[in-house]
Amino acid sequence: MIDYIITNRNIHPSQIIDVRAFRTADIGSDHRLVIAKFRVLAQQIKKPKPSIISKFNVEASQNESTKYLYENRLSEKLKNIEPTLTDSPDLQWEKIQECMVKAAEESLGKRTVNTNAFKKSTPWFTPEIKELAHEKRKAYIKYISKPSIEQRTEYTEVRNRVNSRLREIKEGYWESFTAHMENDIYGAQKKMWKLIRRTKKEVNEFNLIFL
Repeated sequence: MIDYIITNRNIHPSQIIDVRAFRTADIGSDHRLVIAKFRVLAQQIKKPKPSIISKFNVEASQNESTKYLYENRLSEKLKNIEPTLTDSPDLQWEKIQECMVKAAEESLGKRTVNTNAFKKSTPWFTPEIKELAHEKRKAYIKYISKPSIEQRTEYTEVRNRVNSRLREIKEGYWESFTAHMENDIYGAQKKMWKLIRRTKKEVNEFNLIFL
């Protein structure tokens, strides 16, 4: 068994306390996970100061009634936009943006967020996934405790079933995430450009009448 580890020059060999192979780690390989203990100088870690900001509660838009309320409020406010001869494209966009903000405030509401707080990097990790991981690890421990062809077959079946379900959950989450992103980016963009073109057309017609 080779239990060597690689470190950088900041760690002196005298700082290495122990190195061993961890047999019970289920990593889906015939190799063993190697764990090393080493001594380092303790340094005081400064926690970042909380940075509290106010954001729209966009999660509420997943509710159909809230989404319908936002669309109605936005539609009502956009109808009150009056194009004039002095309006530039930037000024028109500012008016549209103001309508969007007011409609969001009335329908979605706001919530406070700490931007320096720890952010979960695996949002797809659900209680079901945690239970599946526990089931696979339990089958693996059972197999390495009493290795046999039957135990190996049982562990392989559990591992394949669990891995297949994990892929389904992750793919389902990312499909839903990308669908919402596409709708937010392209769906709203399409509506805004349609409104801008209509507003521009009304201004041009107004110019032609008085030329």
